[in-house]
Amino acid sequence: MRPAVWVVLPLLALGLGGCVVAPPQPVAAPVQRLDPTELARIEAAQAALRPLSLDEIVARSRSTPPEVLIDQIRTTGTHYGLNPSQVLELRQKGVQPAVLDALVDAHERWLRDQAAADKHKREVEQADALARAKAEAEAARRREMDAYRMYPDPFFYPGPYMRPAPGWRRWP
Repeated sequence: MRPAVWVVLPLLALGLGGCVVAPPQPVAAPVQRLDPTELARIEAAQAALRPLSLDEIVARSRSTPPEVLIDQIRTTGTHYGLNPSQVLELRQKGVQPAVLDALVDAHERWLRDQAAADKHKREVEQADALARAKAEAEAARRREMDAYRMYPDPFFYPGPYMRPAPGWRRWP
């Protein structure tokens, strides 16, 4: 090469290297704050959806009709595993039998939902374990095949880049 090329090539490389620009960074959106009235409305809606305590059920059973209280039990997801003494105590405090039945039904429904969720979780874990085992078996198979590719036996298989020895022939 000529000496001028030795001077031009490094200058060209430096010039092109200076043209590299980092991609623009995304601009973060400004944080939007909730006004206090909106925050109070959200907190009130969350409080309306929290499960009712047994004391609240007793207090509401005195002031609201059983149908409304049963609907509140269903919408809030209230469930209690009541034993017979607790049922008698609630009954003595004035809770209607329909409301007590709704509490027992809600707990049974919750137990069924939990059993279904646990079964689904086990099935997902089993599917993940099976997929992992298949992937590990495939990786082991590939490692084994790589060993054969790395050290081919020239007497039986010449390999993709090896030429067979003179007089070599396949098995009949």
